[in-house]
Amino acid sequence: MFLTAGLLAPAALRAQLVKQNFTESALHEDFESDNDLWMTASNSDNFFVIQNGEYILHRRNMLTGYTIFPKWENQLSEYSISAGIKLLASPSPEASAGIIFMAQADNKGALIFEFNQQNQYRIKKLEGVSYKLLSGGQKNAGWVSSNFFLASDLYNRIEIRTSDKNYDIYLNNNYLTSFTELAFKNGRAGIVLGPGTTALMDNFFVTIPEKKISVNQKDALMATNNKSESTDASEVITLTAGNYYYMINQLEDLKKENAALKEQISTLGNFNHTLDTISDAVALQQRIALIELQMQQLMNENDSLHKEMKSPPETADKDELLNALTKAVKKERQLNEMLTKENKDLKDAIEKFK
Repeated sequence: MFLTAGLLAPAALRAQLVKQNFTESALHEDFESDNDLWMTASNSDNFFVIQNGEYILHRRNMLTGYTIFPKWENQLSEYSISAGIKLLASPSPEASAGIIFMAQADNKGALIFEFNQQNQYRIKKLEGVSYKLLSGGQKNAGWVSSNFFLASDLYNRIEIRTSDKNYDIYLNNNYLTSFTELAFKNGRAGIVLGPGTTALMDNFFVTIPEKKISVNQKDALMATNNKSESTDASEVITLTAGNYYYMINQLEDLKKENAALKEQISTLGNFNHTLDTISDAVALQQRIALIELQMQQLMNENDSLHKEMKSPPETADKDELLNALTKAVKKERQLNEMLTKENKDLKDAIEKFK
């Protein structure tokens, strides 16, 4: 991706342009576990792995850079991206790392903030197959020095805020620069690596403004349970893009965990060790059959609920979507609790027959 830069852009403004507040979490990634959200690889060009709370990024290819996008489909227009990135020593003079944002679906437009081993940063815009510099000058390839960078063994925190096509950049909680770019209405965000770069990332957060979409909690509970409950009418559940994606991620995590538990239970259910008594064996098999029936009922309910959640909160009916999300999370948790308990009980029962 790193090609010859285009013409020099006007100098960046020296005052913050973004006045929006970002309070709702849309993506919260701390790399404590590999949740299949980010690419992992081990080949001649790349070595990417999530380990011990860090995303280890090693671009082996010394000729070209690389971009990594999470498996998180979004086209946000107002947001704050915050990421902790540490550059490790590299023999490549072009080693750099940073954030790519407002990336277009056709891969022919994006904005990039990156920094190098010389405590310099650069902002550039991808236009088709070439770059236009939004910082520095042509002579120094857009690189600008800053005293806000931390020591080489520490993480540097980059934050990018955008609203109304204005952009503010912060480095280690210090305001760095601002600019306006009218080309992009929205786009994806991810990580960018220069040739021969080795970097560590310890988190990647995206927050968005709070949307004025809310329903009364009492009404939501009544719709969920089909019965009246005593609830403080002042309590409000706010449905935003942030908590929508958070709940969707919760569902996906629970589904994965439940799938693993079902596989374990299936294995335990096929246990063929000679049992002490026939009655014990029959009772155990009947119990497994009953649990499987209950699980199937829950899974059928979950499937119907998942179909109701295809539309994002900006386009879906807000009350129906909130009810569907609430039901789905509750049902998936019930299934998770049932599977976990049954898994334990089956293991305990089998231990007695060994």
